[in-house]
Amino acid sequence: MAVHGRLGEAAVLWEDLVRQDAALISDWLNLATARLRYGGMAPASEVLHRALAAFPAPRDQALFQARLAELRFTEAQVDDERRLLELQAAALRERQAQGTVEPGDSTRLALTLYKLIQVPGGTASLDDVLAVARRARAEDPADIPALEVLVGTLLLADDSPELDSALAELEQRAPHSPVLDLTRQLRHDPGIVRPTETEMIRLRELVSNAWKGDRIAMKELTDRLRRDPRNIEYRIALMMGAYANGDHAEAVRLADLLAAEADGMHGMHFHVAQLYWITAEHTKARRHFRRSWETAATGQDRADVRLAMETVGAGRPEELPGG
Repeated sequence: MAVHGRLGEAAVLWEDLVRQDAALISDWLNLATARLRYGGMAPASEVLHRALAAFPAPRDQALFQARLAELRFTEAQVDDERRLLELQAAALRERQAQGTVEPGDSTRLALTLYKLIQVPGGTASLDDVLAVARRARAEDPADIPALEVLVGTLLLADDSPELDSALAELEQRAPHSPVLDLTRQLRHDPGIVRPTETEMIRLRELVSNAWKGDRIAMKELTDRLRRDPRNIEYRIALMMGAYANGDHAEAVRLADLLAAEADGMHGMHFHVAQLYWITAEHTKARRHFRRSWETAATGQDRADVRLAMETVGAGRPEELPGG
C-alpha cells in the first residue's frame, strides 16, 4: 500500500502491528515514515517518541533519537521556508499599500500565498489566496501565470463552476501548461479526488482526538483548516479542543465565529449551544439550542436537543423564546 501511495491505509495497518507486537523496530520506523508523508511532522514525531518509550536499550534509543534529530532538522528547514514566504508576502503587500506596485505584483503575491498555505503552520488562508488570485486575474486578463495560479487555487477550494470556466480558458490559451496537466490528473484520478475509507478513518481520528484537546491533532486540523476554511467539523473540533485544554476564552471566540455563520446547520448550533452553556454564556446557549431545534432534520436530532438541554439544566425546547 505504501509503495502505491496509499499511505493513510498503510499507517493504519502499521498502527495495528505495533499494538499487537511492539518489538519490531522496522514497524515503528515504517509507521513514522507513513505518518510523516501522510500527516506531517507532528504525527511522525509522536510515533518516534512512543518508540523511545517502547525501546529502552541504548542502541535502540540512539536509533530513534537520530530519526528525531533528522525530523527536527527538516522542521527547521520548513520553518525557514515558511518565514521566507511570509516575508515575501509582507513585502508585496507593503508595496501595494504604498502605491509602488510593479506589473505582476498581484500574481507574485497570489503565488507566494498559494505556496504558503501548503507549508505546515503557514499563516495564509485559502480565502486569502482566492481573493488575491482573482484580483491578479482582473488586473491582467492576458497574464497566463495569473490564470494558472487561479486555476490551482480554485482546485484546492473545490469551486467547480468557476474552475470549469478558468480551465476552459487555460486550455484555449495555454494548452501545454503544466498546471493544466496536473489539474486534469487531480480531477479525474479517482484515487486522488475521492478520499479512501482509511483516509476518512484518519480524519475521524483527528477530529476525535482534537475534541479531547490533543495538541498534535489540533495542529494538524489547523493546517487542514487553512486549506478548507469552510469545514465546520474541523472548526467545532478545534473549539471543543480549546475548551478541553482549559482555554475557555479561545473556545468562546471560536464559538462566536461559528455562531456568525448565517447558514449554520443543526450540528453546528447543537455543539455551539453546549459550549456556550458550559462557559456560562446561557443567553447565547439558549438561542442556539433554539436554532438547533428549528434546524433539526429528524426526530432523533430533536431528541438529542431535548436530552442535551435536560442534561445541562437548560429546560425544554418548548420553553425557549419563540418555542
